[in-house]
Amino acid sequence: MPGKTLFLAPTFDHAASLGAAENNKNRVDRLTTRDKQRDMSAYVKRAKSAFFDKEGKRISTVEAFRLAAKKRPKAAPIWLAKLRDTSVAQYYSIFKRICMDLISPEETRFALEMLRLNRERMLEAGEVLR
Repeated sequence: MPGKTLFLAPTFDHAASLGAAENNKNRVDRLTTRDKQRDMSAYVKRAKSAFFDKEGKRISTVEAFRLAAKKRPKAAPIWLAKLRDTSVAQYYSIFKRICMDLISPEETRFALEMLRLNRERMLEAGEVLR
């Protein structure tokens, strides 16, 4: 996407905030563990969105996307195309611009892995909508 500026959307600034509440020991453990109940994939799958279902229970990020896609079926492919046009390398280039006094290498790796996994999950959810 030459000539375009990439930035994190404000929706990433809620709930787990890319693992901001985790400490570096837990981040490294989740990034390196072989325990499928504790690894990064399990971590992102447990994440809840800021949205609630009809019973008042928080829904997953993927379920929030599915519901939004049902309400705006013409918009969903556009959202997915924009997501498909991004890459982890582009996310990394954003994180490289953050002052090292503000974010540790562990925080960066953890956040990038969350973004990568959630990107995959959203694209997979989009395939189901086809």
